[in-house]
Amino acid sequence: DSSAPAAAQVGETKYGSLAEAVAEANAVDGGATVTLLKDVTLGEKLTISGNVTISGKHTITRDAAYTDTLFEVAAGATLTLDDGLTIDGGNAWTYTKTPLEMDMDKGAGTKVADHITPAEGGVNATVHLIVNNGTLNANEVTIENSYSTNGVSAINCGPSSVTTLNGATMKNIAANRSGAVVYVGGADAVLTIKGDTRITGNFGTGNGGIIQN
Repeated sequence: DSSAPAAAQVGETKYGSLAEAVAEANAVDGGATVTLLKDVTLGEKLTISGNVTISGKHTITRDAAYTDTLFEVAAGATLTLDDGLTIDGGNAWTYTKTPLEMDMDKGAGTKVADHITPAEGGVNATVHLIVNNGTLNANEVTIENSYSTNGVSAINCGPSSVTTLNGATMKNIAANRSGAVVYVGGADAVLTIKGDTRITGNFGTGNGGIIQN
């Protein structure tokens, strides 16, 4: 629809979808910035193969019909999320028990579904929001509302990856078994948390937690 407002911009060129803008930024030698121009819904995986910054005080929400990865950072590539951006997993779940009740219920058989209620029509994801095998910089970004019964988390740090959370907020993320927020699963993966980063209101079960390696 040529009359629809542009979704994102790279340089002076505007694009109708975030996918088109990211593809253009990937191809720019030395890297490029994708400026989000409005809130968007994403129903496909975007692979970062270059040096790409996505910025703008808007929200990228996973489509309710899409349970797969939103962003995958290839080895040698860099994704920087910046400037008040929000990555929304598409499920604003709520607690059904108090933190004290949940603490009393700890055990190997504990499941996410025992303690929280997913939003009606919300996404029950099968994978992480971001799979990072290169470099990920989350600066002043909010990552929220991710729910899964399959043991996934918000960020999966792959082999030899470098992840920096700098002033990021990670909240309302829930998963069985693996880390509810960040899973540092790759050999030689490095995670750095600095600045006014806030990791709050998340829930993990089994051998998971807030950060797991």
